[in-house]
Amino acid sequence: MAELFGDFLLVKRLARGAWSELWLAQPRYAEGVGHVVIKRLLPAMARRKDAIAMLEGEGRLASRLDHRHVVTSSAALVTDNGDWYLVQPHIRGTNLGKLLAYAAQVQVALPLQLRVYIAASAAHGISHAHSRHNPADGQHMAIIHRDLTPANLLVGLDGIVKITDFGIARGRGRKKLTSIGQVRGTLAYMAPEQAAGTKIDHRVDIYALGVVIWELLAGRRLYPDLPDFSVLSRIANEVPEAPSTFDDEVDSDLDAFVHRCLQKRPEDRFQSAADVCELLYDWLDDDVPTLQAALATWLAELAKNKRGQMTTLNT
Repeated sequence: MAELFGDFLLVKRLARGAWSELWLAQPRYAEGVGHVVIKRLLPAMARRKDAIAMLEGEGRLASRLDHRHVVTSSAALVTDNGDWYLVQPHIRGTNLGKLLAYAAQVQVALPLQLRVYIAASAAHGISHAHSRHNPADGQHMAIIHRDLTPANLLVGLDGIVKITDFGIARGRGRKKLTSIGQVRGTLAYMAPEQAAGTKIDHRVDIYALGVVIWELLAGRRLYPDLPDFSVLSRIANEVPEAPSTFDDEVDSDLDAFVHRCLQKRPEDRFQSAADVCELLYDWLDDDVPTLQAALATWLAELAKNKRGQMTTLNT
């Protein structure tokens, strides 16, 4: 049974984390408006100043983004009962991590062209975030996502890929969530400087994107389920094998591209996500509408292998 929540009816819980949960919701008073996603603080967090500040900061950043490859958001809102939340668009599809796991389970390969298209879309989205200026005052927002992972890339059934979850993103005007020596994010996708808790900039997102692309190309996790100390050691010291080692369709250009993304020193990586995006689209040598339609068709075929529809998530 749907739960009443301010101006919304909560239809189905999609995900639950340590601080918040995501709900598929229906606006109560807007006829003809489809579902949205509500990200609300858990009851135990809704009275904590740090949790409220985190949600407000996420809303402040995400509400100022405007790009087809980024999930936007409302500013932080609060109900009459003191429940804090964000409103986000409902994306019919699933996250990249779940998609790749299911495709492997049913032994349906994602074509190389579409893997690179997903990577290019993610690079396009994070390039927008990195370059965004505040529409109100024109100041550069200096956004760093800090948690680019397959779980935070949504693949829509329409073939559009979007970056989501700016919950721990850093940006101008947002109170710092961590101090030097503290670490936030998903360890297996962290750049060496982020994992070490030292000073970071936007180039940690380029490294994380490199890990995601490596996994798309190689068809496996770069750092599978290992103890944290082992992952930290490998991030700091190990040069990953070329993706072509695991998939001979991957050419030397893609190997070299990923190798540069995964350089240990930030100055040795690509210096902007825009450069990453441009090179990937150059490699694809095809127009975006064609690639989007091809991904949508592939997803529709994949869905036939599964009882029911593709999982609908904003996670």
